[in-house]
Amino acid sequence: MQKKILICTNRRLTPQSPSCAWAGAEAIADKLEQLIVERGLGVSIERSTCLGRCSEGPNLRFSPGGDFFGALSAESLPGILTRLEAFLQEG
Repeated sequence: MQKKILICTNRRLTPQSPSCAWAGAEAIADKLEQLIVERGLGVSIERSTCLGRCSEGPNLRFSPGGDFFGALSAESLPGILTRLEAFLQEG
C-alpha cells in the first residue's frame, strides 16, 4: 500500500462550529504540498473530509497506520516533515 498523508479540510457550516478548514487547514495543506515537492519526498497528500477530531484541528495523519498530528500550524510543518521522512523509510 502506498504511503500518503491525509489532511482534513472539512468545513462546517459556520465558523463557530469547530472544523479544520475554518482553522486554516487548506493553507497548511498547500504549504505542506510545496515543502514535500521541494524536499523531493514523493508522497501524496489526500485532502479528506474528516479525521474525527474537529476541535483539535487542523489535523493530519500519515497513512497507513502512521502518526496523527493536531493543532497544525505553519510553524509545526518542519517537525512534521522530519517525522514524515522517518515514516517513509519504515518498511
